[in-house]
Amino acid sequence: MGMTTANRRSETRAEWQPCKIDNRKALTNIDAIEQVVMLAEGSALCPTFFRVAKRPLEYLAKRLMLTKEQVALFSVFVNFSDRSQIELRDISEFLGCTQIEILRRASDLEYLRRLRYIWRTCSSSHAESYIISQQALSAIKDNREFAGIQTTNLTINQFFEHLKKYFSERDASQCDSNELTSNIDKLLEDNKHLMFVTKLKEYKLDKNSQLMLLQGCNMYVNSEDTVITLNDITSLYEYEYIARDIITKLNNNDHPLLTLGLLKHFGDDVTSPDYYELGRVAIEELLVELNLSIHKQHMVQHIISHSDISAKQLFYNERERRQIEELESLLCQERFKAICDRLEAKGFRRGFAILLYGAPGTGKTETALQIARTTGRDIIDVNVSELRNMYVGESEKSVKRLFSHYRTIVAESEVAPILLFNEADAIISKRSEDISHAVDKMENALQNIILQEMETLEGILIATTNLTQNMDRAFERRFLYKIEFHAPELQTRCAIWQSMLPTLCDADAMTLAHTYDFSGGQIENIARKCTVAQILSSSDTLPFETIRTLCNEERLDSLQNRRLIGF
Repeated sequence: MGMTTANRRSETRAEWQPCKIDNRKALTNIDAIEQVVMLAEGSALCPTFFRVAKRPLEYLAKRLMLTKEQVALFSVFVNFSDRSQIELRDISEFLGCTQIEILRRASDLEYLRRLRYIWRTCSSSHAESYIISQQALSAIKDNREFAGIQTTNLTINQFFEHLKKYFSERDASQCDSNELTSNIDKLLEDNKHLMFVTKLKEYKLDKNSQLMLLQGCNMYVNSEDTVITLNDITSLYEYEYIARDIITKLNNNDHPLLTLGLLKHFGDDVTSPDYYELGRVAIEELLVELNLSIHKQHMVQHIISHSDISAKQLFYNERERRQIEELESLLCQERFKAICDRLEAKGFRRGFAILLYGAPGTGKTETALQIARTTGRDIIDVNVSELRNMYVGESEKSVKRLFSHYRTIVAESEVAPILLFNEADAIISKRSEDISHAVDKMENALQNIILQEMETLEGILIATTNLTQNMDRAFERRFLYKIEFHAPELQTRCAIWQSMLPTLCDADAMTLAHTYDFSGGQIENIARKCTVAQILSSSDTLPFETIRTLCNEERLDSLQNRRLIGF
């Protein structure tokens, strides 16, 4: 007959012989763990092991506030602390027992995990895996006492640090929704002294709604990502029927978080049901204990102050000059507010969307900067490439977040800043009719959100682009003012040459203007190279032929072809 599991286990234990350890040596955390590990190998944690390892186990039990059984398990985990994942079969193989034996100690494992001695991780296999808590490992190395990560009597900031960890674990699939709910329930129960917890209970929310609200609060406090998507909501729950029920109530505007004002449609746009944000009631009632001024700092981190913009003389063709002067006049604060009020009274939207388009190097970006300087408006410089994130859903959230922050800044500012989309070709191009590919679908969703936001814009948006042939007609309609920048005409080019190179006589400036149909950016580039040449030659002037040589070098092709480059 074959040997039973019990017989094999008995034989293993009978064969196991504990190693010799020095019981006279003064112990430290590391010394004690080393002795436990040496004695535990192959022992299957049998009674004899606990007898011979009594001294280091008792030492560690006091230092770590654990039982002897928990100390033994934790010590073996520490032995594998150099691994990115520790699976239960690693522990069972080391101890010389079956994984069933380890599972019999599930309550001890759960205690170690709940107090964050160990963390559950994502495993490439279906087996449970863990890592050692850095806090516990640091305490061992520093020979300090450690009682696990406590959740009682926390400050409000400590409370939100724990909340952040719990939601991060859920995002990383390190716990399921039941465990997340259990952790949060204990966190709330242990911190009834906080106004946040008291107020939360007054709303009498069901468990699923409370979880949604806490997630929204966590995002508002702990990250810049204050936009809550349906995916953020549904990913909290294990069962699809819960997610479907929540989505239905949100779409019908009868979810308790919406009716209580704790959650709202992003930007108050009920036509965009996929995006939400924390409601004003939640911010003013629930989060009153927190100093959220730090949270708002990221809203202004890309702002260019108008006072930091250097004055620069720009040269325009006559038609462009008139349009820009008119625009500067409209955007002066004294007139701008009156115009916006008048538009609103007539039922029009208050926002101004402006498109500056044309050939490279014609001064579009610099014009936007000089408009900001002369009208006393700061600029929020949008990094278009950051908005077009590679992850599905993240781009849309970035755009929503951007416009939400801009609305906040406009509401809080005496002079509305300019929202600048520089080189916006990628986001105002024609939307794809074929949305079978995920990338095309994402790009269309991104553009649709920008179009919606432009409809409700309060403030000033300026976009610059070199390419208008491929611009979507929907964007074209939403730009109230459209100024085309042409290559400078003869007289304008002559003025630019004389401005950039004051030593040129009138005749030479006109010769250069007539011979080379450069943009302002190209002329500036040549002027910079002239300055370098002057420094190298220790001369205040350059021969005219040298300037012409630099002009010829500016072209990539021959004089006959006359194809030019810009910036």
